[in-house]
Amino acid sequence: MSRTSGIEALAGRRPTVLSPHYDDGVLSCGAVLAACADVGAPGTVVTVFTGDPVPPLSEEARNFHRRCGLPDHDPVGRRTVEDDLAMKAVGATPVRLGVPDALYRKDADGNPRYPRDAEMSTATLQSEADLVAYVARLLADEPAVRDSELVLAPLAIGNHIDHRITRAAALLLNRDPDTILWYEDVPYVLYPPQLREPVDESHVDPRLCRLTPEQWQTKLQAIDCYASQRAILLGGDTTALPKYLTMYAEGLGGGAPAERYWRLPG
Repeated sequence: MSRTSGIEALAGRRPTVLSPHYDDGVLSCGAVLAACADVGAPGTVVTVFTGDPVPPLSEEARNFHRRCGLPDHDPVGRRTVEDDLAMKAVGATPVRLGVPDALYRKDADGNPRYPRDAEMSTATLQSEADLVAYVARLLADEPAVRDSELVLAPLAIGNHIDHRITRAAALLLNRDPDTILWYEDVPYVLYPPQLREPVDESHVDPRLCRLTPEQWQTKLQAIDCYASQRAILLGGDTTALPKYLTMYAEGLGGGAPAERYWRLPG
């Protein structure tokens, strides 16, 4: 496993992070984004599922809003403000594609596509084949992706359908394998193996990106900008995520915080 620091692990390239939802890019890649900004090579975060919900909302969506303290009339507006703060913290530029979140998507009859939260991790990717193709076209047409020196895409650990759609769409870009790396989805990578979907660990050439304590703290501060998500990340214990994420990162880095990225077999 290669062990280099910050942007050196990315061969000096400016990254574009493909983030399924507003917080995923910072949760998983925030310290590397901070490291890139530190050396004058700030990255971009392209968030896929940022579309406004079309009423009426499902009961699952309303419950989610209540747990997060989000208004039913403009939940995306509130989350966009949080995301702007997080992007400023890590020195990244946001791009938002406006695709509706699984929580808000509807079927052809106007009914909730995922009326229960658990269905978002059990749905087949084939059932969203049209959306995968659409997201792939959006990504291919987006200059921040098309012209990027390096794309960081999710492995889809945890099996959430929106993460799997983002991963599948990234694969359809047919980028040179040297220009795309795959990140470990936080918080799912922190779950005990028996509580998350199996992950294929046969990837080749993992890159371990060592970060400074300051860059790591920048990541934690950026995560904290997503105030609406504190109630749901790692069971709502606001001290749990930074504590266990730091333990995981220091375990990877042998005492120094690190983020890990993978090259998938060609």
